[in-house]
This record gives sequence, C-alpha cells and structure tokens, in this order.
Amino acid sequence: MLTAGDEIQPGWGGGVLLIEDRSALIDSVQSCLGERGYRTLTVSSFDQAVRGAERPDVALVLLRYRLLNQLGGKELLQALRAVSPRRRLPIIALLDQEADWKAASMLDFEDYLPDPFSLDDLTHLVDENCR
Repeated sequence: MLTAGDEIQPGWGGGVLLIEDRSALIDSVQSCLGERGYRTLTVSSFDQAVRGAERPDVALVLLRYRLLNQLGGKELLQALRAVSPRRRLPIIALLDQEADWKAASMLDFEDYLPDPFSLDDLTHLVDENCR
C-alpha cells in the first residue's frame, strides 16, 4: 500500500487510488494488483480521495459506488477531475448492486465493474487504463 511519502518505482504499472472502506476487498485488491506491479493507495474520505488524486503517480481511481453519496456525490467526482485537469485520470465505479448501474451510468465514469467481481476482470480494467 502507498503512504504519503511513497512514490511509484520505474517499471511499475502506476498507482491505483482505491476509494473503499471494506477491509476484505482492500486486502484482495492490494494483493492482486501488487502481483501485477501496481501500488494501491486506499482512502475512505473526501479529503483523502482528493489528496490521493493529486499525486502524479496515481493513474487510476477505483471508487466503490455506494461510498459516492456518503463522500459528496457529484462534488467528489468534480473534485477528482479538477485536481488532474492536465492528465486523464480514469475513474471506475465498483457497483454493489444491479440497481446502481442506472444511477452510475448518468455520471462521469470511464467504466463500471459489478461487485462481486473477478480479479481477472479487475486486472483487465486496471491494465487497460494504466499501461
């Protein structure tokens, strides 16, 4: 897991900002992505998410859709986009329920991943957006 002072080492696929609060999923994602050369910064608050997106080594955001409203909704998405105006910062929504698809599709996500998801599907999306 990345901490505030860590930087991505050359040859790594990039940093992934994971906005999540479930420890079991955090552990699985970090382990899976770590094996593929990615570093993961995990946050669970609005301010932490914005600070994480400001990091130049973060190449992708994975956001648990259910946390979106708790963390500020559209304001969070706007803030994540605003801190990286000169680079494309893809944001992928992790959807908890099928009903989330409709609401999430009206927002500015690059892609969606239904939860539970396979680790193969996760790594495919991360590879697609970070390499």
